Amino acid sequence: MRAEYCNIWYGLLQEMNGSFTVEHATCGANGICTTSYSPVCQCLDGFIPKSPDDWNHRENSEGCVRKTPLNCSSDGFLALENVKLPDTLNASAVSNLTLDECRNLCLKNCSCKAFSIISDSMCLIWTGDLVDVRAITEGGNDLHIRLAAFELDTVGSYSSRKISLAITVIIPLLSFLLLLCVASLLWLKRRNSGKVLNSYYFRSKGNDWELPLYDMLTIREATNNFSKDNIVGMVGLALFTR
Repeated sequence: MRAEYCNIWYGLLQEMNGSFTVEHATCGANGICTTSYSPVCQCLDGFIPKSPDDWNHRENSEGCVRKTPLNCSSDGFLALENVKLPDTLNASAVSNLTLDECRNLCLKNCSCKAFSIISDSMCLIWTGDLVDVRAITEGGNDLHIRLAAFELDTVGSYSSRKISLAITVIIPLLSFLLLLCVASLLWLKRRNSGKVLNSYYFRSKGNDWELPLYDMLTIREATNNFSKDNIVGMVGLALFTR
């Protein structure tokens, strides 16, 4: 299967620092070869397999086609970062241009399918299919792919949905965990405070919860035989002395 070559030879390319090359156009037109995903051949954003059945069987030679045709007037660009640029057989170069100038040059040409800036000021524009694009880990260039406005909105909406989903899930989860931590700390603090109070009480009072008992002789001596001078109050038949 052709896609296997992309994986095998691309691994050799990385290990041998470029001594070997990946089989040319493994993933077909408008496809990208990458070892970061499985299968290794993927269609570029805004494209779909030309032959889905062959693509599902890892036969990728027919490549990919656009989901939505370009209309020239409202197209935009999607940046694909750090890639080996497509073949330059259908590309042209203009020197001493900035990124914006190169972009405008491509927009004015309805046949332009992508552009890239290399060596800081060299503008490359492609007017045909993008062939032999490969994702690389370092030393690549940014390829700006021309897409219909609808496809740009779709890609942007998908990215926004992923961000919104992450915010919707992560923030409430973090808030719940924070609240749980605070509640646990307060519970532990209250529990430890109760232990300290109980420990202090039992150290100072002992474990005897009964009131002290005195015999009658002790009471008579303490109250001077229930002297009227020591009476402090009376409730019913109960007499309180000091």
